Amino acid sequence: MRLLMLVCFILVSCRTTQTNTALPPPAAPEPVQPVPAAVAPDAGLPPEPPEPMVSATPVDAGAPVVKTAPAPARPTPSRPTLRPDAGFAALAVDAGVTPTSEPAAPPPAPPSLWTQRPGASAGFSGVGPAGFTIDGTTSSVTVTDDGRSFTVVVDLASVKTGISLRDEHMREKYLHVDRFPSAVLTVGRAAVALPDEGSRDGTATGSMSIHGVTKEQPFTFKATCAKRVCDVAGTAKLNFNDFGVAVPSYLGITVKPNVTVTAKFRLARE
Repeated sequence: MRLLMLVCFILVSCRTTQTNTALPPPAAPEPVQPVPAAVAPDAGLPPEPPEPMVSATPVDAGAPVVKTAPAPARPTPSRPTLRPDAGFAALAVDAGVTPTSEPAAPPPAPPSLWTQRPGASAGFSGVGPAGFTIDGTTSSVTVTDDGRSFTVVVDLASVKTGISLRDEHMREKYLHVDRFPSAVLTVGRAAVALPDEGSRDGTATGSMSIHGVTKEQPFTFKATCAKRVCDVAGTAKLNFNDFGVAVPSYLGITVKPNVTVTAKFRLARE
């Protein structure tokens, strides 16, 4: 019995030895290589700003809606608009070049002026009933020339009629010289065109101011000139009513409103 058990043990040992010799040793497992992380396509670039979140709540529900503000428009530099007839000056300005202009022509020389010489006088003549007349005269006359027109000024307060009381009535009651001391006539130089030599006469129209009223007044004139000195005489027929002057009356005698006004003076040109 013991012998039988020994034989079985020997057989089992031999079988086990053969099995262990026939099978090859198991292969060692291969090392696992680490997988590199994928590089993001936008690696190294700054992150884009997050898009604004829009509320999903309907607009009519009262919830605010976030809107993206549009980018400001880049201003476009303006250029001057050139007219078809602008010419070289406009092209030069557009190109940034200062145009060279021709020197301006010198202004024309002012005309030589006429100056007054002594010996001026002025007067008026009025007619009453039955051939009655009133004449007044004064030597207080001033004539000036400004290059465009002549201005003749007569001092009414100095007019004499030959009767002092009548003169006072004329000054205070009719002419009101305290407020309107002068009679003034202004006429353009071209209207009379005084010559340096010879004579000239004709009709012209000037601006007449009497008693605070100014109106256009025609008149006749005659100028006699020699060596740039002219003796000028002018006559105008005017109506007192046109200038707001009451018709003069003295001692019951009333003068007609139509009167004749005269002026004489001498002018010289250097």
